[in-house]
Amino acid sequence: MATSKKKNAPFTGKVGNTVTYLLNGQWVKRTIGKNDGPPTVLQLATRMMLSLLANLFKPVKGLINVGFALQAKNTTKNAHNIATIENKLVALKGNYPNLEINYPGVIFSKGTMPVNPEMEVSIMGTGLIFTWDAELLMKGMHPSDRVIMIAYCPEKKYAFYEVDGARREEGSDYLPLLRYRESVIIHTYAAFISANKKNISTTVYTGEFLW
Repeated sequence: MATSKKKNAPFTGKVGNTVTYLLNGQWVKRTIGKNDGPPTVLQLATRMMLSLLANLFKPVKGLINVGFALQAKNTTKNAHNIATIENKLVALKGNYPNLEINYPGVIFSKGTMPVNPEMEVSIMGTGLIFTWDAELLMKGMHPSDRVIMIAYCPEKKYAFYEVDGARREEGSDYLPLLRYRESVIIHTYAAFISANKKNISTTVYTGEFLW
């Protein structure tokens, strides 16, 4: 049953094969219904793609909420939706049914702040040290920006990350990791976010390590 509490406001609820509701301050109307036919190859490929990305994001839910919050603002989508849309374009390789994650292409944040292509990562003791040019200040950068550091381990389906690291002006920061009994591959990424959380850079891939 559809209802409307305000004059001139859209009806909310189900009407025929559509449903209307308010999401993030915007009205959304969707078609509903059941498809009894067998799935097409395109549908199967889409399901596989979404499953791969959903599993990719599981260890970094908090990071995704920070990394795509600005992109999701004032839209009907949440941060996870935006992350999925953006990574569909860059984080997958191969063709169905041989789709897989392209880790160097993955992004855990997206924004308008300039990236730091000179960012470097190296193993130090029981973790990783991230270094960058503290004197590099392009338009949109600020000395008080905070570094975001990520170390993703596909084999363990786990990630180590910090979303409020050292200030840009410090030039480096350290991300501690856990040691596993066997050696594993970790993929590393970095980004910067402004101190007031109103600006962020797109993630930069900073290399693969045997840990």
